[in-house]
Amino acid sequence: MIKKLSLMYLILCTLITHNNIYATKICNESPLSIVYLPERLKATIDLISDITNPEELPDSFQKFFFALESNEKISARNVVKHVTQDAIILLEKAKSKFINKLHFSIVSDYLKDYLKSLNNGTMLNTIIGTAHQSKNNPEPHISDEDFLEIIDINAETIIRDHHEHRGPRGHRGHRGERGHRGHRGHTGATGPTGATGLTGATGATGSTGPTGSTGATGSTGSTGPTGSTGATGPTGSTGPTGSTGATGPTGATGISGATGTTGATGPTGATGATGPTGATGATGPIFITTYAGWYVPGDNASLPIVLAGAPINFTNMEVSNGIINAAGFFTLSNSGDYQVTFGVFSTGIDQFDLELNGTPVPGGRLNTIAGEPITTLTVMLSATAGDTVSIINTGLLPALLGQGILGAVTAYISIIQIQ
Repeated sequence: MIKKLSLMYLILCTLITHNNIYATKICNESPLSIVYLPERLKATIDLISDITNPEELPDSFQKFFFALESNEKISARNVVKHVTQDAIILLEKAKSKFINKLHFSIVSDYLKDYLKSLNNGTMLNTIIGTAHQSKNNPEPHISDEDFLEIIDINAETIIRDHHEHRGPRGHRGHRGERGHRGHRGHTGATGPTGATGLTGATGATGSTGPTGSTGATGSTGSTGPTGSTGATGPTGSTGPTGSTGATGPTGATGISGATGTTGATGPTGATGATGPTGATGATGPIFITTYAGWYVPGDNASLPIVLAGAPINFTNMEVSNGIINAAGFFTLSNSGDYQVTFGVFSTGIDQFDLELNGTPVPGGRLNTIAGEPITTLTVMLSATAGDTVSIINTGLLPALLGQGILGAVTAYISIIQIQ
């Protein structure tokens, strides 16, 4: 088995040296960092390029498309991941152009499953370009022939409906002969040293050493002589108790005298000295007067795109008092400690940071995974009146938010002053 894997790795390195257009040190790469481009992916990239305005295509996506037109077969795995993410976003924008929802779902689900196979790092899936069918995908298995037929039908229909001046698509030309092998590139610089690993677990406690020998017993001292007991004296006799005299009868209560007149009020006495200060009372309850709750809806009608370096624009308010929202920047009216909780659902692998006055807050980074449930994070921070709080897309690519479910929430934020 090990010999077969070694042979496969050697063959891959040989193929990649001739065909890879993105890497310069291919044979030094692990097989897990490269990926064969299946015909389904090529056809999907070709479709998206045809139905999308060229000005809306990212530079990296256009370069990748031109590489496919040159019949390149192997590409760096990291490049394919980014291009697949761009393809998912561009395909979502062109959803309304498809003949029906089923065709769109088949193509969209294929891209998402293919991206998952790249993220899982499975060498077999990555090399042959296959992906496991999603457990939540009710669609039956589609053969390559049927899949490519769906691509061709939609390409011809969309181009005909939206580009009447363009003629019908011609058949793909025959592949040209392989060019001569280029010169080997220079060896790249050594990468930075990886982070220090975690401290190992504490070793087990050693066994208890042997008990030392018992010391010699000291000699017993001699017992002193017992003194003689003195004689007990005689008990004296008790004298007789005298008899108790009889109690005399109680006399009758006399008649109460008449109440006398009230005397004149006396002069006010001098003010007494101030008493000592009493103990401090218990702390009263905290009343929260500064708070805010905002969210972004996630239905099909309003799937927002957050550009790299831009804040999430929370458009819908739940409650707010003492906090002002200006297109995703929240201004705090009071100084104190705040609790900030936020959550995001995106269709890609994205990164968001909680920032205070444009500076990331320690512990405030949130990473999302494509297709996973909404991810949340709670952070405590101290702020001064007039400071601003925002959730910024600090990833390299635009983030597409939204679950595509009517009434769903794709992002939210809660800000509460706790002291």
